[in-house]
Amino acid sequence: MKIAGLLAAMLVSWPLVAAAQPVGAPTIEHVPEDLADEVKSRGILGQDDRRSTREVPYYLKKYTRRVGELITYNHLESGETAKTTCTGSLIQKNYIVTAAHCAFDSQGKLHENQFFYPGIQEGRVNYDKYRVARVFLPASYTHDANEDTGRDIAIMELEPADNGRHAGQVAGWFGFWGRADFPDGEVSTIGYPGDKQDGHQYFQEGCQAVNRNPYNHNDLWIDCDVFQGQSGSPVLIYSGEYDTFHVQAVIQSESAKMNFGSRISPERAKIFRYITKGEFASAAYQSEGIVEPWIQMDYVNQNKIYVYARNECSDEDLYIAYNYKTHAGDWRAGGFMLLKPKHEMPVFDTGNGVYYLSARNPEGKVFTRKDMNKYLSKYDMNVGMQKYSVDKFGTFTYGFGCR
Repeated sequence: MKIAGLLAAMLVSWPLVAAAQPVGAPTIEHVPEDLADEVKSRGILGQDDRRSTREVPYYLKKYTRRVGELITYNHLESGETAKTTCTGSLIQKNYIVTAAHCAFDSQGKLHENQFFYPGIQEGRVNYDKYRVARVFLPASYTHDANEDTGRDIAIMELEPADNGRHAGQVAGWFGFWGRADFPDGEVSTIGYPGDKQDGHQYFQEGCQAVNRNPYNHNDLWIDCDVFQGQSGSPVLIYSGEYDTFHVQAVIQSESAKMNFGSRISPERAKIFRYITKGEFASAAYQSEGIVEPWIQMDYVNQNKIYVYARNECSDEDLYIAYNYKTHAGDWRAGGFMLLKPKHEMPVFDTGNGVYYLSARNPEGKVFTRKDMNKYLSKYDMNVGMQKYSVDKFGTFTYGFGCR
């Protein structure tokens, strides 16, 4: 291992402080029926050992769908859109585990409109998107990376997609395991590094993780290569007994000499079970005598309408134009926004329930009705646009092309 010497030195200076204890059973993974056949058949430390999951070995392939990108789009007053990303992993049909800081913006506020995209690869949305509804995290989390070592971990509850299906019903989910004696040694991880191509999923196997901090037993030292965007990536450990990989920790932060994770302790595994059964803070939960307090934070539904466009084609670009009323009360028109095959993007957000969209391919074929003409001065042309009307706030995604 590339930093085995450094890890060994740390083990010498920070000795073991607890004897091994009996290991509790892990939760069970889930593989959707339609995947059964497939299942059968800055913190860069030295050399970068991450590889695209396009090259993933067969024994890791089924897990790539269970890992997804957490994406938050922030619409600026200028009309531009800022994007922040993290990684999360499904551990039940509608729950993911990730890093706690992934739930918040730079001001420490919950993200306004955050979505989980399971198995997104090269920006292609293969398994829909799922809005984050609420987050569960340690009450001691402070939004300070130096202070939050070992407690930068969270569970997010996801809403179903527009078709009513949950993420795990489509992509499956991992089992998680909170072991009393963390199995120091080789681990694997899958995530979405920000220093690679946008929306590309990468993996690494054979890196090392150790849990030997005598002052914080939930803290991991990891020599996997890590960059922003991989926060919340699963630390996966193979079990020969169960013949599967379990999530036993998440990546939380990176540094020049060592990267860090927050592990799932036996108590946290117990908390996770209550959360994923919908029984957090129940009488039974309260009777457990939990030592580490956790809290629930619900995402507030904003009085906004978020409009997304999705390219349904596999091999053809689309161009999107729009006309909508801004929150300041002015109408704003623009285009043409490039939408690549199988990609999705935010177009605008508004408080007005009437707006207009146009979608066309490079050959000029139009996929929307012409309910109105709007002059786009940038192109010195009138563009026919389709009228859309909604009577509630929320997120609305419109698919175009290949029809």
